Amino acid sequence: MEAPNAASDQLFDEAETIICDLACRRCGYNLRGLHRDGRCPECGTNVGLSTHGDLLRFADPDWVENLARGLNLILWGILANIVFGTMGGIAHRFIAPAVGVMLGFVGSLVAFYGAWLLTQPDPSGIDEDRYVTARKFIRFALLIGLLYSIGAVIVAGLNLPTLLRIILFALAGLAGLVGLAGEFAKLLYLQRLALRVPDQRAADRARFLRWAWTICYGAIIVVGGLFGFMTAVAPTGGPSGGLAAGIAVLGCFMAVLGIAALVFLLLYVRLMYNLRQVFRQQAQEARSTWAAASAGNEPASQPPSIPGIQE
Repeated sequence: MEAPNAASDQLFDEAETIICDLACRRCGYNLRGLHRDGRCPECGTNVGLSTHGDLLRFADPDWVENLARGLNLILWGILANIVFGTMGGIAHRFIAPAVGVMLGFVGSLVAFYGAWLLTQPDPSGIDEDRYVTARKFIRFALLIGLLYSIGAVIVAGLNLPTLLRIILFALAGLAGLVGLAGEFAKLLYLQRLALRVPDQRAADRARFLRWAWTICYGAIIVVGGLFGFMTAVAPTGGPSGGLAAGIAVLGCFMAVLGIAALVFLLLYVRLMYNLRQVFRQQAQEARSTWAAASAGNEPASQPPSIPGIQE
């Protein structure tokens, strides 16, 4: 059910009583019929905090802090994947394939928890109809990716028949496509959150990456799937003739896509790093605003200037 909300110029009558459906920013309780200086009967939050739209500086400070904490963990997960990926490559070659895959799984687990925090619903339920699909799909896609990582740990190092390897490549491709859609949803979600700062520059960057990153990522999945399939069906002695040429062409194409993906990934990481800083600032603003409201002071109706993404 959509949470009640309304524009500030339609909220009050002459006695400053709320005359339309309006969600409490902490618990989502409908504040209709209450005075603007009153408190929510459900959670005790100052009613005035809920009369300023969907800006993050008026949202529940703990929820806004979780947005920053979630992005922080996602960034640590990316770093862990890079470090553990390097260590895993060494382990794969000199120790055991399963060790390398398990090291990569650790980074994925950290990023998964970060994304889970990032996609927690706003307690007020404001605009939940716009966010719920993206949030749920992000979590679904991450769960599929995590399950696939667990499966990779199980099968790593096994000497599997060709048919089973082909099936696993197909499943990996499907998991990758689900992850691709999840990345698209995550960037859409970040774009909408940036508009609640408001930070138009961050929203524009998220919109650009929503297409550039996912198209590049999708191309890597498709080309990588073809490369893996051709490698899997290659004779034991190695590919030859047209198959060898095809593998070589796909390998070159993968190298080009890898460079493009690295550029977009760096832009993506920079976006999340800057949004993490912005969300932390918004959480501090929200705590100050809520503390002032608890002391009986009316929060300012306009947010202060917010620094956007640094160029």
